[in-house]
Amino acid sequence: MRRFIFAVLAGGLGLLLFVGVAESLLRLSPITPRIQIVDMAARGAAVGPDGRPDDSRGQARMSLHTEVTESGVPVFYQRFIEDRWRLDCRPGEDAVRVAAMGSSILAGHTLGANGSAEHIWSAVLHRALNDVRPACVSNFAAAGFSFDNQWEIATRHLAQTAPDVVYWEIWTNSPKRWHVVGERAYRFGALAPDETLLPNPFGVPERLHRVAFERSRLWEAVSIGLAQKPQKTPDHEAWPTFANERLPYAHALVEGLGAELVLVLAPSLHRPFSEQIADRRTTPIRDPYLHVVAWAEAEGVAVIRLDEALVDHAVEDIRLDPCCHYNARGQALLAGVLEEDVRSRWQPSNEAHEEDGRP
Repeated sequence: MRRFIFAVLAGGLGLLLFVGVAESLLRLSPITPRIQIVDMAARGAAVGPDGRPDDSRGQARMSLHTEVTESGVPVFYQRFIEDRWRLDCRPGEDAVRVAAMGSSILAGHTLGANGSAEHIWSAVLHRALNDVRPACVSNFAAAGFSFDNQWEIATRHLAQTAPDVVYWEIWTNSPKRWHVVGERAYRFGALAPDETLLPNPFGVPERLHRVAFERSRLWEAVSIGLAQKPQKTPDHEAWPTFANERLPYAHALVEGLGAELVLVLAPSLHRPFSEQIADRRTTPIRDPYLHVVAWAEAEGVAVIRLDEALVDHAVEDIRLDPCCHYNARGQALLAGVLEEDVRSRWQPSNEAHEEDGRP
């Protein structure tokens, strides 16, 4: 009997020791689970290019703005990006004013990590437009943002720029929701059964599971690691909801400011643009933006498909990674695409400008 009790106690102590060591290692390790997580308590921490705390890359310590809105949406970004919201705009009623909402794609992933926006498309566009006509370009994009985060920023800051046109990036993360648990924000995607629940592969009572998930990194990692896909509405069903129920808010907001909304559909950069275009033309159902384009056509909203605009360029020459981020050359090309669109919108007023001696 004593041996049995001793074995039970030894096993229990061993288990506690294992859990303690695993918990400590997970808290100290830069490794994160297979979903996107933002530490909302990491103000002033070292952060990587995706906006998450990350000491492993040796990043300079940067001030990180984090908050959770009354509606439960987390807002997070490196504070230096606020400089992109107020580029050196020339005053005057004749200035053309451009604004953009987006994620890391339009934010210029890593290119502005030292606080400089020189090579990001918005700065390039600002310089190009100002060579011809007074212009103001405000880039409100931030790494990790989905539509919910973009909406929060748009409702706070878009009006003050008095835009003529608003470019709104659409990417695969656009329809996805954030879930705040304690001091961390998660984007579970298909790993959670709905927007109010956490991944729970063990079927633990929800209240107990939430407490353990919030307080234990080991429980968090195991719950996420063992969660199975798909537990929630598949992406192809999420897109119609996003297009028909959430994009109208952006449209109404932009129209209410007297501006034009233009959706910028960002492609993957893992294979040639020509192949992606051919795929959706032969099998339209495979196009993730099918419902977004249908909604835009019905509402008369302009759409720019970057794979079509950049089809003559090799993805390997303009990308930072096979995901979706552009290098300096790609950013310059992106600026060129949007410059052409902006110029087309002021074309009708060219004659009046020529009469009074302005370009």
